[in-house]
Amino acid sequence: MVDSQGSATEPSGAAAKIVEAARTQLGVPYIYGEEDPGVGFDCSGLARWCCAQASISIPRGSADQFTASGPRVDGDIQLGDLVFFYGGETSGPRPGHVGVVTARLTMIDAPYSGQKVRYDAFDLVDVVGPLDFWGATRPAALAVTPPPLPSPATLVDVQLRVLSLGCKGYDVQAVQALLNLLDNAGLATDAIFGPLTEAAVRAYQTKMGYEVSGQVGKATWQSILGAPNT
Repeated sequence: MVDSQGSATEPSGAAAKIVEAARTQLGVPYIYGEEDPGVGFDCSGLARWCCAQASISIPRGSADQFTASGPRVDGDIQLGDLVFFYGGETSGPRPGHVGVVTARLTMIDAPYSGQKVRYDAFDLVDVVGPLDFWGATRPAALAVTPPPLPSPATLVDVQLRVLSLGCKGYDVQAVQALLNLLDNAGLATDAIFGPLTEAAVRAYQTKMGYEVSGQVGKATWQSILGAPNT
């Protein structure tokens, strides 16, 4: 998809989420101090909310955002970056306005009272005026890539004790519950490996063709837990 206000390669990852979030709020009214999707935004509220959709936390206020929304960008401004502007002639913290870059020299911003979130063109002229360029940051650089998940655990990774007559514990209770489910053993799940549990284990081992020991060792554990027979 190419932004309707100019041609540019679509971003990916966090930058794409920031841009897409901004696009969803086009036409929402400007409301000072507001940060409510579909209801109203001011400029920094919109920037903050868009970054939050990419799981990036930045403060409110364009001046604070300029110092806390990622590394400064010199020249190579990309989609998903935040661009900041002077935002006022005589007073107020600087910068005073912020928008989300959505195409070459085009941003989505919440401009001022009486207007709606919209596309606005900008340039990189560094002079003093309400919408004269102040600088840019790259909030997507703050996105944390989660570490890869470990390989799925196998029964080899799980150390299960050999259960026999007289054992007690949650593992005994688990075996009793599983034998009830798999073999209609009718055991009380009391976590005590008594004679009835031993008899149920022997019956299960006989049915499965295992050595009939009455103990729950590796092969019986694997079978009860659904692992392939080895």
